[in-house]
Formats: sequence, C-alpha cells, structure tokens
Amino acid sequence: MNHPYKSDEEYYFSEWCRELKEHGYLKSYDYEKDKFELYPPQQIGWRRIQSKTYTADFTLEWTYPPTFIQSASDHKKNAYIFHNKGITYIDVKGSGYSGKYNNSDIEFPIIQKCLLADKWIWVDKFLVSNKKHKGVAGFWNTFTPNEYLFTPTGKLKTIHYDTKSSEDVLQHS
Repeated sequence: MNHPYKSDEEYYFSEWCRELKEHGYLKSYDYEKDKFELYPPQQIGWRRIQSKTYTADFTLEWTYPPTFIQSASDHKKNAYIFHNKGITYIDVKGSGYSGKYNNSDIEFPIIQKCLLADKWIWVDKFLVSNKKHKGVAGFWNTFTPNEYLFTPTGKLKTIHYDTKSSEDVLQHS
C-alpha cells in the first residue's frame, strides 16, 4: 500500500478523519503537526541529558464534534475521545502495539501523563484493529471507514466486530 504515513494504521485513521471531514464534523486533520517538549536538555555536572519531545500522530480541529467525542470538561464514562477547545491530539496504535519487542504500551501512558501534568494537553490513543478492545477508542466504538473494510487486493477483510459506516453513525449524532 502506497501512502505518506509511517504505518497502514495511520493511513486508515486518516481515512476515518477524511470521512468525518466530508460530513462536516472536522475543519482539519493534520499529520505530525504538533511537537511537544517533555523536558529541555539539561547539564548535570559533566553529563548532558538530551531533551525529550513527543509528536502527536494527528491533530484534529473540530467544526462540531459528533456525540462519541466529548469535551474534556464534560467527561462521560463511555466517551473514548476527548477534545479541549475543539482540538484533539491522537496517537494511533496498531493491534501489535504491545509485546516483547515493543515498549509503546509502557512509554505512551508516561508521555500522556507528562503532557497532561505539565502542559494540560491530553493525547488520546486510537487503536486500529480488526478486533474489539475495551477502554480504548477504535473503529468498533465509532465507525469503520470504507477503506478499512477491504484488503489492498479488494477482498473483504475479516473483522471481528459489527461494523458501522460513517453515514449510519453520523446521521444520528
């Protein structure tokens, strides 16, 4: 698959965003636009500690959010994606984001908490997977973009949850 993203999961998330924008919910969605400094470089004696930055995969600017997007000040228990003053930062994960050789499931929550504590910025995790996962945003609790339903050869993918189209979900938001 040929696309400008670092992973297929980011490509499918961009398709999710594109469908939201087509329906008028998003003003814009930008890939790797916002970079945040977690801590500056430091000198401790003769040792120099490098600065640490984090770049959100996507920055979403909402025209008006659908009902499955909640304001950070209006938190509801079953909301999975939040916005603060109309902006949402997203970190896209694939179903293999955790495991023996991938520390993203350990590192990301620490980055998430640092940004929240220091800058009052929340970054949502969005998992692109063909299986349902509890407690995290994904296509199964929002909608599945049309592009995700098919393999690159045009065959229907095996998806282990009930898919909903953007048309079905967004007309009721």
